[in-house]
Amino acid sequence: MPRASVLAIAALIASIPATSRADRPTSAPMTAVADVAAACVALRDELPADVACTRVGQAKLKGVGAAEVYAIKTDALVRYAMVVTAGGRTWRSPVRALPLAVCADGDCERVTRQAPKVRVVKLAGMAAAALELTVAYAYTPKGGKETSWTQYQLVACGGEAAGPVCVEATVGERARSCTAKLGGAGIVSSCAEALPSLAADVDVDSHAILARAAGPGPVEIKHVLVGWDALEPIYAGRMDPRAKARTNAQAAALAQVLAASLARAPDRIDTLMREHSEDPGSKEGTAYTVEANGTFVPEFTALALRLDVGEAGIVRTRFGYHVMLRVPPPPPDPLESTAILARPPGTGAVKVKHVLLSWADLSNGDPRGMKRSRAQLEALVGKLKAQLAKGGAIEPLMQQYSEDPGTADSGDSYDVDADAPMVKPFKDLALRLKPGEFGVVKTQFGIHIVKRVP
Repeated sequence: MPRASVLAIAALIASIPATSRADRPTSAPMTAVADVAAACVALRDELPADVACTRVGQAKLKGVGAAEVYAIKTDALVRYAMVVTAGGRTWRSPVRALPLAVCADGDCERVTRQAPKVRVVKLAGMAAAALELTVAYAYTPKGGKETSWTQYQLVACGGEAAGPVCVEATVGERARSCTAKLGGAGIVSSCAEALPSLAADVDVDSHAILARAAGPGPVEIKHVLVGWDALEPIYAGRMDPRAKARTNAQAAALAQVLAASLARAPDRIDTLMREHSEDPGSKEGTAYTVEANGTFVPEFTALALRLDVGEAGIVRTRFGYHVMLRVPPPPPDPLESTAILARPPGTGAVKVKHVLLSWADLSNGDPRGMKRSRAQLEALVGKLKAQLAKGGAIEPLMQQYSEDPGTADSGDSYDVDADAPMVKPFKDLALRLKPGEFGVVKTQFGIHIVKRVP
């Protein structure tokens, strides 16, 4: 089931000041915790306490102590953290989240293999541990052929027992052997060309907002994504040309200008998204629904859950600066099955099939939807609902009309439960349908006619 955007991929931690701007990866002090159990609490976040926290690797650090890697796994994502024990104390690295599938505008990425490994590395002669997380992705462009690649995520944690530090990096296969060195003035990279996403240090985050307590969510967020040249490897060839021609300092300046504009006139958000945003999923002006346990990168979620309605802020992730505005929840679309959506959700997983339809004002890239007016959409929805109401099968309708490339031809169903990595409106309807019942819901991808199947 399509989800929001590339934002669902896990982000790297924010940088700290040091002297060499050009060749420094991101670093941050580890968090002191009481014990491994406390580290597992951070990994679970708001997941149930019975979700297993499992050790997936360990290494001895000569002169420092021991390092272990713990993981929490759900159907939607895996969370990792390194725990270093030294001198009778325990520290936890930042939590890394790995979504298992991401789709945007018909293009899908899914994790096909993940292999965590802990090894000992050297930080300027001091022992450190590195979590080498090999992640194999399969990428299926809309209507295209599937390709795959491997990404290596390194988390190096070590140093003196009184205060270990962490370095995190996401590198491609060619940079597999890249190691970090700890210099006297801070952490610097010995192969910075492989770690360009960690070179930025212009901090324009909305720290006053981020210092607030998070709200419960969900919240509706519109945003403008602004990237810069050093982040190009993160985008695997899909970076916006404007970002390629922009430095980090220029991106930070633009983000501040956009945030100031929204502070004066929040109603300009759709115009600014259309003119400036480099997130393909946000250019249509559609809001993202952000939840505490959702699959957006942690920094994006953290700011979203702290914004007031009508308030703007900035946060940086591995993809660039996000100039974000919290907007009110949209009114129901007249085509939506409001009576079904008003029911309490069922418990357990369900299977659903759906027909996705778009129109000119809310296009998902399908040429049929791009040519369709709203009036034509409403007529088509009425026609398909009438056929289903008479007992017609949904599979022929999927093949003929659906714009979801993942299921249109195959007629496959989706397994949906409360933790499924799907856009919230789709999930909300699916979990409220009775067996054999169908309903209609709107998402940022269009109108979905959804039927619950055995």
